[in-house]
Amino acid sequence: MVKSKKFLIVLVFSFVIMSIPSESLAYFGPHAKVVRIRTLPSGYKTLIHGSSKIYFHNGLFYRKGVSGFKVISAPIGLCISNLPADHIVLHINGRKYFHYRNTYYHFDPVKKIYMVVKKPVGV
Repeated sequence: MVKSKKFLIVLVFSFVIMSIPSESLAYFGPHAKVVRIRTLPSGYKTLIHGSSKIYFHNGLFYRKGVSGFKVISAPIGLCISNLPADHIVLHINGRKYFHYRNTYYHFDPVKKIYMVVKKPVGV
């Protein structure tokens, strides 16, 4: 039963990733594609994380650089109020996670926010 759930999660996740146009993805990891833009998209949100300003729009996080804004990995612990509509819900090791564009979130029902968390073990 556990193996079939993992297979189903991987299958759904793969389908979701393959359905996103490649030009809209930011790549993270050892062969990362650096994505930079000159101006932030209309409707972005400014978030404060520690002493840093992070900008958020449609599931992507940006940091201001010398020549515009760079797409970055979401900092662990950063909180947002809403997820993009096409996020997916995962149940892993008895916990509910929300996932969108390489970022995992937990929902805090008291504060009504989504907090960026580490990739769950077993994913």
